[in-house]
Amino acid sequence: MKITFVGTSHGLPQKDRYCSCYMIEAGDGIYFVDAGTSFSDAMRDYHKDSMKLKAVFTTHPHSDHTGGIVSGISTLAWRKPELIFQIWFTSQAMIDAYKRYLSATFYCPNGENPTPSVEFCLANSGEIYRDENISVTYFPTQHLDTTGDPAYGMVIKELGGDNASVLFSGDLSYKLRSNDYPQEAYNPHDLFVCEMAHFYPKHIEEYYAKSKVKGLAITHLHPVVEKVPLINDMATRLPYPVKVVADGDVVEIKNREAKWL
Repeated sequence: MKITFVGTSHGLPQKDRYCSCYMIEAGDGIYFVDAGTSFSDAMRDYHKDSMKLKAVFTTHPHSDHTGGIVSGISTLAWRKPELIFQIWFTSQAMIDAYKRYLSATFYCPNGENPTPSVEFCLANSGEIYRDENISVTYFPTQHLDTTGDPAYGMVIKELGGDNASVLFSGDLSYKLRSNDYPQEAYNPHDLFVCEMAHFYPKHIEEYYAKSKVKGLAITHLHPVVEKVPLINDMATRLPYPVKVVADGDVVEIKNREAKWL
């Protein structure tokens, strides 16, 4: 399994960082976790065959995690109309909104899917996806508890090959409520991709220290200048390697070990 960090910014894009978007290559497939920037542009920029795209998995409705979906669909509808792929949303309201928007821009006549090859799917807790390459299991977070909207993290496991297992936290709660730390982190995973826009290392270090992951990639970071030195200090006390990721970073998991390329 290979993960390319296409976008690592927080709620707003920065000069050198797009909003949240992570491209996963496993077997003969390409997948995305979140699309804060266009997944079609990402495949072009990283010289990937867009015909290998299987699915896009979103963690919650905020635009810094979903804002690239319309352009991704629109581009592929023109360039690769024969492509078959899925987009997983966390609420029916999001599915309905995207259908209406695409209908208004002439890609979605009569409220139907924008092309016969794009399927909008509704995610819930538990395993929501499985193909010949990966399985995807969602778990709830408290990121949007104040509004009552669903938000999720996920575990992506490679089926066959090196059987890699990667944990994605999704966005978590403000100052990280104690019961919002992903319980999956206490199970073995080859890499933990954790978003840190809404809390500081002091809020999470005790949970990291007890986790059974083999490595930690911190993303969706804000404020960067203030938090990076604190993360580097915390890393000296954790039992596994820690990396603050930037756009363009790539990690490959082979033999259950994460190697940064």
